[in-house]
Amino acid sequence: MDNLFDTKGVELPTRPGVSSQAVITVQGVVGGVPIAVAGGGGTVDQGLPAVVGNAWPIKVTDGVDTAAVAPGGTPAAVGDPALVVTISPNTAPITAADASVGATGAAVPGFTQQNGGTDGANLRANRMFDLDSGAGAEFNLGVTLRASAPGGSVEAGTTANPLEIAAASLPLPTGAATEATLLTRAAAAQLPAALVGGRLDTNTGAWLGSTAPTVGQKTMAASIPVTLASDQPAIPVSSTPSASTASAVTQVAGSLVVVTLKALNAARKGLTLYNEGNQAWYVKLGAAATLTSFTVKILRDGYYEVPFGYTGIVTGIQAVSSSSLYVTELT
Repeated sequence: MDNLFDTKGVELPTRPGVSSQAVITVQGVVGGVPIAVAGGGGTVDQGLPAVVGNAWPIKVTDGVDTAAVAPGGTPAAVGDPALVVTISPNTAPITAADASVGATGAAVPGFTQQNGGTDGANLRANRMFDLDSGAGAEFNLGVTLRASAPGGSVEAGTTANPLEIAAASLPLPTGAATEATLLTRAAAAQLPAALVGGRLDTNTGAWLGSTAPTVGQKTMAASIPVTLASDQPAIPVSSTPSASTASAVTQVAGSLVVVTLKALNAARKGLTLYNEGNQAWYVKLGAAATLTSFTVKILRDGYYEVPFGYTGIVTGIQAVSSSSLYVTELT
């Protein structure tokens, strides 16, 4: 027969019984009467204890440590001896409930988890911003665009670091103006044909033809025609006549046939005529003056100013030749 030991490893004493077999003497809490073991050692009846504290303690031990039993609600301590329990592979899956997780479309959980990041030394939380400018609320995670730079990234989308958008990477519509198309159209002095059909009534490029608008005064053939609106109100116009700095006086003798008093002169700024004789002069602003085709009849001691701005030929004739005409041209 093997020896028996208590929970502390102390061998339990035995003594021969009636049948010359070893027996165990069992004492109650309140010592006294040994409890005999019937037969060859089957069941030992302790009896009903008067209180829970008088019950037989049952301890689980590996021979060195004994598992601890504590009242409910007692916080666990690091030094508490505990049982090592292995979950059987036949055990059904264990579902762990997470109060911060909810199904799609379900109400917002009462608990949430917050994600963050490190600034290199400390943990930092993400920041939310309300994007609803009205009475509602729409919270979104705030982000900042970063761009690569020597020594570390920099904030992008600022005045110092604007975002660059390449036209080649954008889905531009057919006929959209780009640097390449504008240069091509400028060289051809035409606007894109795509401008015709829904956006312009006429092809302005074809209407301009080969006339390329440039800065400066041009001849009529090299200018773009412009028409004022039919209901355009009066446009005030002012001009400053150019001053004359030189004059030339010519004495023309009286004549019964037409004579040229002054030839065409584009530089002319003014012209005056004075009749110093007794007979009249028939003067015409144009060629071939006659006694019946003339502009003005200058009598004795008469004076006439040709309208300023007229630079063409001036001719004259007399019915009776007897006096000279003084012609003064201003330039």
